[in-house]
Amino acid sequence: MNSATLETGSRDAPQISERLHYIDWLRTLAILGVFLFHAVHPFDATPWHIKNAEQSLVVTLLFVVFLYPWGMPLFFLLSGAGSQFALRRRTARQYALERIKRLLVPFVGEWRWLLDREDSPWYPTMRLFRQKAPGDWSGVVERVAEALPKVAEKR
Repeated sequence: MNSATLETGSRDAPQISERLHYIDWLRTLAILGVFLFHAVHPFDATPWHIKNAEQSLVVTLLFVVFLYPWGMPLFFLLSGAGSQFALRRRTARQYALERIKRLLVPFVGEWRWLLDREDSPWYPTMRLFRQKAPGDWSGVVERVAEALPKVAEKR
């Protein structure tokens, strides 16, 4: 069953495009695979933080020998495919702004990002864009839009 989504962008008229459900299913299966991979580690024959007294050669062969080498390449493939499909319908600027919005710090931040700072001692090259008030994403996006040309000039 395919669902259609209405897309607007840099084109004059909105277009209807089909969602690629197989990409969603591959992402879901990849995440479940990561969960299962880590859940069976106590039972395989490789070193791990916690080990069971009984270990399984089948689990070792299936998960560590066969599936392990394909895990990260699958995530990179899915990420690249998602980016390629997204860039077909957006400008590079729209794409970058959509991705940056997902990495911004909300008003109530986490302890790793400290308070009242635009930098992080753990990630010295990263700049933090914070909300000035709860729900104020427009101000954050404006500051990001102002900073993007400066970053582009440096490169």
